[in-house]
Amino acid sequence: MIKRQRLPKEEVSVELGAPDQLPILNVMKGRQLLKDASPADGAFRRVDYVRDKELAIGATVSVFGRPVVLVSCDKFTQKYFNDRYRIEDFSPLNYPDDEARRPAKYPPRIHLPPYNGFGSYEDSAANCKSFKMKERQKDLTQFLTKDRQGNESHVLRFAAKLKEGCEIRKFIISYYLSDDTVSIFEIFSPNTGYKGGKFLERCTLFKPNQDLINVDSTPASYNAGDFYIGAKIVVNRFEFIIHEADDYALTYMEKNCHEFPLSNSKLILNKIRPHLGLRYKELVSALMENDDHGQGVVAVRHFRDILEHLLPDEFLTEHEFETLLRRYAVPENQPPDLHLRSKVHSLLRRQLFKDMDLLKIELHERDHAKTGYLSRKNAWAACRSLPVPLPVDVLATVFDRIKMNSEGQIDYNDLLWYLDCENQPANLEIQNEGSIGFLFKKMPKKSKNDLSYKTFIAELDLDDDHLNQIS
Repeated sequence: MIKRQRLPKEEVSVELGAPDQLPILNVMKGRQLLKDASPADGAFRRVDYVRDKELAIGATVSVFGRPVVLVSCDKFTQKYFNDRYRIEDFSPLNYPDDEARRPAKYPPRIHLPPYNGFGSYEDSAANCKSFKMKERQKDLTQFLTKDRQGNESHVLRFAAKLKEGCEIRKFIISYYLSDDTVSIFEIFSPNTGYKGGKFLERCTLFKPNQDLINVDSTPASYNAGDFYIGAKIVVNRFEFIIHEADDYALTYMEKNCHEFPLSNSKLILNKIRPHLGLRYKELVSALMENDDHGQGVVAVRHFRDILEHLLPDEFLTEHEFETLLRRYAVPENQPPDLHLRSKVHSLLRRQLFKDMDLLKIELHERDHAKTGYLSRKNAWAACRSLPVPLPVDVLATVFDRIKMNSEGQIDYNDLLWYLDCENQPANLEIQNEGSIGFLFKKMPKKSKNDLSYKTFIAELDLDDDHLNQIS
């Protein structure tokens, strides 16, 4: 508060613009000043200073106009006053109950000035919360847990189209879980007049119908739960309808169904159970009528038509239907995706990739048991160490297409065949629509999959007697 010095009892100050009674001229050489306590003639001014005998617990000392109450002292001070002044009572006192000294229960609310539209809203708000401009603080925990980790991108991609206007335009909406930002990419469509490219740069996307100018708190923005199949997203007065999602986004949402209730199959079953329980016999009979081979399997279109007929109108969203279809889909052996393989070979030729022999040696050296299979992590490390000149998302899609054994290990001989663009080329004419666009073509058509309605009825858990009718 103050440096070590003698403390005057009374503060003697001169108002601004008022002359001092005893003007002093510095006539000494060097940097030495003529002090008030100097014995020089005309410079002496009597000043009373605080002495040790005036200090005691409970005494009030004026420190340059600020009253300071002494409430306690250390052991050395207690011994000093006991030896010199025979004081024995050193009981500490409570701090004075003063409204000005009480800590505030709630910090004062900072009223932000109107947003001027320059830069991002978060950066402008961070510069207004302190006198010294500081960079806005990001959620470090969210960044460390939701940033890219190997082939785990933590980016949810959705296919969307405009609600009104040009329905032929195709868009990819990417949601980044690391910082809750959104970017939009338009896929090139031939003979439409739209060349595609970046539609919205990665940024925080605020919800519509909000006044961003006169606002005291941070406006609401889109979060991960707002993106699902069938959702409407408004971007600068453009209304987008999400009609599809890539396999990674759907799988991530199903694994983290506590954050995405529309991807929680148990919640969906609890939602439809009361309605289907009233029409249980009609449900079972309709499913059995559409089971052509009597194997407990029904086509997707029939399953959806039956649920839409038995449930109220618009009772389930498109995403909830997709969750049920993925939950009870019958796995099938899909033929090789020639479009994806042709695109991969096109990328490899463009990068002049000629290291298939080195990749084969690397994979064989990692297979110590010589079984022909490697773990996904080990095969991924081999491809990235050369490296194989493919984007991370494309390489992850290729790994999803490779044959695997019962333990989930990858058949690296099939991987070598898939990437061999010289000896095993996939000569399929494709259009240059960007890597982010053709990733959605890896998804199988929904109408080609069948569903196991036996599993659906069993998990619906309505009546054991009726289950015996279809067993």
